[in-house]
Amino acid sequence: MTAPACACEVAAKPALPPPAWDGEKMFAEYAAKGCTVPTPGPEGRVEAYVAIDPQCPKSMALFRAAKPLADRLCVRWLLIAAVNFNSDPQSTMILMSEDPWKKLNEHVDHFGDEAFRGLPVDQKEVWKLPQEVRMKVWANSKLARWNGTRGLPLGVVKTRSGEYRALTAGMSTGDIAVASGL
Repeated sequence: MTAPACACEVAAKPALPPPAWDGEKMFAEYAAKGCTVPTPGPEGRVEAYVAIDPQCPKSMALFRAAKPLADRLCVRWLLIAAVNFNSDPQSTMILMSEDPWKKLNEHVDHFGDEAFRGLPVDQKEVWKLPQEVRMKVWANSKLARWNGTRGLPLGVVKTRSGEYRALTAGMSTGDIAVASGL
């Protein structure tokens, strides 16, 4: 058995969405206003939007669990800043990169590194990051909060039958597949 990349990434039951969660509204608002990193793959896949923080172990675990479904599920990752002072610059570095998907994967691959959790951040250099990209991270953060996100990760998938279902912390690849109707 392989140890998790971070001690915090232990198996857990899937979390419940917040009370009065409106998946249809979340899906529509994320689609219209969110700045996302889509999972590459074929056209015509089931679509989902998930708010994640690059410093959140549960977000990184859900990202890893969703990757094997890339041929059938396009998750559009909405990077937000909520956990700590590295969340904003890491989200910004991912979004501003030439290939955000590749940079997000690099971040996740290094999340368990002893020296730093994901992409290294020099706090003395953060002010040099492009303000317009940082503002996208903060706009995503507000959008997530306005749509009921109180715990991370939280997202929504629209099944082929038109149902809106929550994607939450603690979900396995199988849980995501079932929620997505795959």
